[in-house]
Formats: sequence, C-alpha cells, structure tokens
Amino acid sequence: MQIMNTYSDNLPTDLAAALPLLRELPAPDSLLRLLEDWQDNKACETSETRLRQKLLRWEKHRQHLAEHLPESPEQWEDFRRMLLSLLASPLVLLSALASHLTQLRQFKALAPDEQQQLALLTQSLYAPIANRLGLSTWKWEMEDIAFRLAKPDTYASIAKALASKRSEREAFISRTTEQIQQYMQAEKLDCQIYGRPKHIYSIYKKMQRKSFAFEQLYDLHALRILTHSIEDCYRVLGILHQHYLPILGEFDDYIARPKPNGYQSIHTILLGEKGWPVEVQIRTHTMHQLAEEGVAAHWRYKEGSEQDTALANLVSNLRNSLSGELDALSFEAWEKELEGKHIVALTPKGDLLRLTQGATALDFAYTVHTDLGHACRGAIVNGKIKPLDEPLTNGDRVEILSQKNGLPSLKWLSGHFLATNRARNKVRNFFNRQNADAHFIEGKNQLDRLRHRFRLSNEFTPFLLERLKFENEKALALRIGQGKISSEQLSKAVQDYLHPRIETPKANEATPLNKAPEIFIPGIGKASAHLAQCCHPEPSNAIIGLLTRNHGLKIHRQDCPDVLALSPNSQQRLIRVRWGNDTSPETQLCLDITAIERDNLLADLVTCLTKEGIRIGHFHTSPTTQTKQTRIHLELSLTIDQDWLALMDKIEALDAVLDVKYCVEG
Repeated sequence: MQIMNTYSDNLPTDLAAALPLLRELPAPDSLLRLLEDWQDNKACETSETRLRQKLLRWEKHRQHLAEHLPESPEQWEDFRRMLLSLLASPLVLLSALASHLTQLRQFKALAPDEQQQLALLTQSLYAPIANRLGLSTWKWEMEDIAFRLAKPDTYASIAKALASKRSEREAFISRTTEQIQQYMQAEKLDCQIYGRPKHIYSIYKKMQRKSFAFEQLYDLHALRILTHSIEDCYRVLGILHQHYLPILGEFDDYIARPKPNGYQSIHTILLGEKGWPVEVQIRTHTMHQLAEEGVAAHWRYKEGSEQDTALANLVSNLRNSLSGELDALSFEAWEKELEGKHIVALTPKGDLLRLTQGATALDFAYTVHTDLGHACRGAIVNGKIKPLDEPLTNGDRVEILSQKNGLPSLKWLSGHFLATNRARNKVRNFFNRQNADAHFIEGKNQLDRLRHRFRLSNEFTPFLLERLKFENEKALALRIGQGKISSEQLSKAVQDYLHPRIETPKANEATPLNKAPEIFIPGIGKASAHLAQCCHPEPSNAIIGLLTRNHGLKIHRQDCPDVLALSPNSQQRLIRVRWGNDTSPETQLCLDITAIERDNLLADLVTCLTKEGIRIGHFHTSPTTQTKQTRIHLELSLTIDQDWLALMDKIEALDAVLDVKYCVEG
C-alpha cells in the first residue's frame, strides 16, 4: 500500500485525494475548510490545529498497524475498537474512510499482494465502520471492490449475470412500484414506496448463506413500503396479497414476533409480471428509523456483534450530524466513549492483547505469561523506556525487559503497578506459595485437633474431602491453614457427619428459580434474599449469606466452591443466615471438659455459654484420675446456625480449662 513515510506540514496525499469524496458526503464544514486550507498551504485556525495533529497521528499509525493484521474474528473486533480510539475524532474517522475508499478506487496501480491486503482491511475494518455510521453508499462500494479483489472470478460471474438483465430489472421495478402505488391510492392508503438495490457482495453473501444459485434468489427485485401505523402495515399486506400471488414459505411477520434485537417488519415475496419474484418489506416509519439507526440497527445483526449502548448513541448522533458542524462537546464525548473500559496493546510481533483501561506494562507482562510477569524488570513502550507503574494507551507496542530467574516484588501489590485483578492475583499467589509449607502445617494441626476433639474415625477424612471438593488431604490442609475454609464450614461438616440428616420428600412447589425461601439472619430477623445459581442451595443444606453490591443478599451452600475461593477481603461480606422455615431450629451438643479445679470455674463457664445464647440442658462434674483435675459433662441446646468449633474454642480459652471434647452419651 502506498502510504506516506514523511509527515510534514503538507497535506498527506491520500487525504488530498479524498477531498472530493468528503465534499460529496457532504462532510462537516470545519473538516472541509481545514483540508482545503491545508492543501493550499494556508495557515489553520487555532481551533483546527488539534484536528490536523490527529490526522497526522492517524497517518503515522496506519502503515504501522497494517503490517500486523489480526487473524481471528475476536481480534478483529479489538482491532476495530483500537483503531477507533486512535482516530480519536469523528472528523478524523470520516477522513480515514474517505482516504481508504480513494485507495480502493485506485487498486489497479497496486501489486497483487497489496490488493489482497487492501481487500482484507476493507472487509474486516473499514466497511463495517462505514456501515455503522450509515454511510451506505461508501460501504457498498468498499465491499464490492474488496470482493472483486478477493474473489475476482466469482465477482465477474455475478456482475455478468446482473448486467445481462439490468435494464429489464429496472423497468420491472419501476412498473411494479407504480402499480402498487395505484393500488394503495385506490384504498386511500398514504405510504412511501421505493426500490432497494442489491450490490454484488450482498448478493454473494446471500448465495453463500442460503446455498442458492443466482437464479434462485428471490430478492434481486426488492421494494420497501413505509406506513404510518401498524394497522396500515397489515392493510398494505392484505392489498398486496389480493393482487399478487405470494410464495408460500417466504413470509415472515417480525412485527408480531420481533427479532431478538428488536427489529420489526413484515417480509413477503410476491410473483409479479412474467412470474418474476419481488421481495417486499413493510414497516412503519418508526420501525424503519429503529432498524437503520436505533438499537435494532441493521449492522448489529448483519455483522453479528454487540455494541455498547453509549457508543451506539454517539454513532447515531454522528450520523445525524454529518452535514453540519460538530461542536467541542461532541468531540469530547466521542473521545471519552472510545476510551471505553479496555485498551488494546501490541506485542513486539504485532499480536493484540486486550487489557483493562489503566493497565500498565506490568499488567501486560502478566497477560502474556505469568513467568514473564514475575521476571519483569522494565518495559520499552513505542521505542522508549517507560515506568512499570505508568498506564498504557491504545495501540502501544510493548516490549518487556526481563531478568533470568527474576521474582516479583511485594511493592507491586501497592501503588499503581497493577491495575488488573488477574495480575494482582498472580503476584498474591506467588507469595502465598512461598508460605505454603507454614500454611500446610497450620492446617494439618487444625485437622488433627478437629479429629481429637470430636473423636472422629478415619472415615471422616474422605467425607470431608468429598464435601469440600478437594482431591487430597494435603490440599485441604493448605486451604485451612490459609484461612480459606472457615470454622463454620468445618463445624457444619462435623455436625452432618455425626448426625446425618434424613431428608423427607416434599411436595412440589412453584418457587421462582432465583427467589429464596424465607431467610433468617440471627440478631436481625427475616430478610429477603436470592439463591445463588452456582450451588443451588436447598432447605436441607447448611447455608451462608454473601452481601453483593448489585444483587443484595445471595444465599450459598456453606461448601460452595465459589465461597471457598473468596479472597480474605470478600470473606468479610459473608454473614450467618439460616432457613426461616426450619422446623428444627435447635440441635443438641454434649461436651466433656477437662479442667484444673479452681474457684468460680462453673460460674465462668455458665457466663460464657449465656453470652453465646446457649441453653444448658444438663451438666454434672466428676473427678479424674489426675490430682486436682475435674471432668465437666455438659448437655447443650444450640440453634442450628451456631458454630460448634467456635464455641469449643471459647470454652477452652477459659482459665484452667485443659481440654474440650465432643461426647455421644446423654
């Protein structure tokens, strides 16, 4: 592709050639005035200096980016978004589109490989953007030329078939339009009728999509009828079917059954004179406006990609402003929206990486590979050394400077070194692994203590592994030592192991999928909540509540993997809850306590249990074989949501208490 390699005060060649196209559009006066003055080497006004700088910046980026084109559809969407942000201004965008169409019209001067690259850029980048702006004429011409370059034989075949009958088709459309207009006037129906031309690439796409030969296409002759009301749409349909024979199986009522994107219209194919088919689309003016510019815009389902609502609104505003001036606020809104929530940066080889807005070179390194992030010591961005805590911008080319066997730094978790949660988690996990041995020992001690306290058999270990979804005891002990599994979760597991619940069949009830049964928060009362879809808790399960920002209180099973994986900060949003319709709110717990004899021991024990809201059913004391030691047997009544392990820890923390164990005898 012939693109300028120098960027002086002279108007770039491609923009100069694009001026006639922009005059035909017509483009905003400010853009035309700038380009004309620039071409004549006149001084630009201060307000236009910024626009000229953006045009030059775009010219610099264009050749560089064209050397590293994406390979997958997903990367093309990121590529389009990145280029839009580089264009930065709607006026630069119009200039870029006009410049590209000018290049396409001069394709014969290019070498074959340059023609193929031009076709790829057109089909994947420029034509979709022109389509979104509603520049239909430019879009059609771009697609047809690109199709001619990419598939010359197929293009020639369709073009020949169209040319052989063009005059006949045009005469047929003219007569049919006039005839339908007479039918509508006879019924005193006010409507607008016009032909809808098909360009070559559109015909090819339909032939591919429906596996049709050229002769099988019904909509080479197409009309669109716009009315003022839905009632008039159906009246028009009735009149047409009175005078023309419709083709069975080729009727779609998208007014009664709109498409998922909101598109509404009636489609029918009629047989006209000589038995030639003609496709007719019937819709109201409002439906037509929505189809062309609104949330059901044609490019949405033609290109198959969802767009941000805010960006779609900006595009719509731009479409309506093409023939007028765009003020400073329009520029700022466009640029701010195009910044979006993500940026796209390039590797030294030209691969695209999508990052969160505000991401740094260190985030970039971790996105490429965890080991590269750990070893990162600096970055070269667009050929210059850049601090690791400085945000990247769209289109930056990043080269990471690494150190062999380099390790991450704890300071990366503070300040502005990392903007993405993914990268922060990788650094955090590294340091967690450094403490893995200590965490494993701590977790193993807690498990041994649990078995001792509750006199648990060897069968408890596989039960706990299955319940908490761990493959082996080492992994379980590590998570316990890291504090990722709470004492409440362990306590409920012990309760269910020692006292298995027998589930009774329940009658089928119509319960909304995401609406939880009645929930009770101890100390607060009843609360509204939603069941989590990740673990589908049921009234027979032990549960826990998670406070969310957007969806209020969500109810999870206590052994839910998502809950187990919560970060320490997120665990602070967990609260105790229980089913409000639980018919057995209390459970029985028997404990054996070994303690050194001292004054007020029983009084302190009763005070501790009373503070926890626990009712003492029965207790007695007896001596032990050890001198000055006593054994206290307690029978307690606890609410179903109370934590056995936490209670035993508080009893064991009392002065002179040596050991607390679970017992089965009453």
